[in-house]
Amino acid sequence: MGASQSSDLPSMDSFCSKLAIASKKCMNEHDFDREKYRSACVQQFRDYRDCKQRWHDLKRQILSEGASAAQAPPQADK
Repeated sequence: MGASQSSDLPSMDSFCSKLAIASKKCMNEHDFDREKYRSACVQQFRDYRDCKQRWHDLKRQILSEGASAAQAPPQADK
């Protein structure tokens, strides 16, 4: 029940892929020098972090709805 619903959600890697690429691109543009990219890539890092949080929230919601549907008593026809 819940497994089929959670499969409707794309993987976190595909859900946030554009933002992950943007973060890596920014780091690359600063030669992967942490002192350089640490401040220059803040927005890209925040966007990626926020995307991962949205994905986790969606997953939690889908799993919760699946568990609620599985536990709900059948509705009587009126």
